[in-house]
Amino acid sequence: MSLTTSELLTLLLALYGAIVSTVLAIRELSRDKRRLRVTCRIALTPSPSGGVWEFVKVNAVNIGHRPIQVKMAELRMSNGDLFTQVWSNLGPLPLPRKLEDGESVSVFFDYGEVERAGRERKVTFVEAVVQDAEGNEYTSRVPKVLRDGSLLSAIQAPSEGNRLGNAHLGDRGGTERQ
Repeated sequence: MSLTTSELLTLLLALYGAIVSTVLAIRELSRDKRRLRVTCRIALTPSPSGGVWEFVKVNAVNIGHRPIQVKMAELRMSNGDLFTQVWSNLGPLPLPRKLEDGESVSVFFDYGEVERAGRERKVTFVEAVVQDAEGNEYTSRVPKVLRDGSLLSAIQAPSEGNRLGNAHLGDRGGTERQ
């Protein structure tokens, strides 16, 4: 069976129309979806006493086109438990918080409290978890010092060097390390 030129042209146009409409439908559906980008870093900021405070900073940015109500930020441990802190040296947890398109929120966990939780439970930390009001979870890897167990070895043998490595300037007037 052979197709005539007009039948072939009709078939190609129908195929083209189906592909374009499918691409546009997928684009429209993903546009309406809530999307949150989560990052996790080690952050340093000057303390009022002249020293330096260390934090685990979890940042969430709304990269979708719909508002998202961020309800909770936590660190997941290797045993599956979640660590959170309601109050840090910088003040209370800034949650819940409604994020419009492009807005962000940062949550700071005192590094000493994270260290203590890891030491007491003999665990490492595997990911940062941010939860929205609908119960959806958005995740990010945690810095290597929390993930690979060097947190525990840095606590047990602090003389082996600086666990943070070379820091660089970041936001909040302090320094930040990924």
